[in-house]
Amino acid sequence: GGFVQAFPLLQAIDWKTGKSGASWKGATDNEGFIHDVGLHPDGYLYAATSGQPGIGSLVFWKPGEAQPLFRTSIPNCHSVDLHPSGQYLAVASTNANSSGNGRAKGKEYPRNYSPIQFWTMG
Repeated sequence: GGFVQAFPLLQAIDWKTGKSGASWKGATDNEGFIHDVGLHPDGYLYAATSGQPGIGSLVFWKPGEAQPLFRTSIPNCHSVDLHPSGQYLAVASTNANSSGNGRAKGKEYPRNYSPIQFWTMG
């Protein structure tokens, strides 16, 4: 099966000293890993998390803040990318009821799909 036990973790690091700074850690170990992260021009990180089947989130976190600025559930979220204008965000995931788990049903291998959500920032 595709079961993942992990906490998502964002950790700020001082590039000059190499020392760890502020961090944010998810609440449960079902949330899984951070699969993709980027830096918004406004100074916060945007990240995609995915763990247990059907679990995942889009997170915006400003280093130094205790909690994310924004967080929403997006099942099986794997990739996130920002438009160069900083106004649009695309999030790729795997469908919530994914059959792409390596298990054939009879002689058929159920199809899977990867929805892409587009967000307007602002």
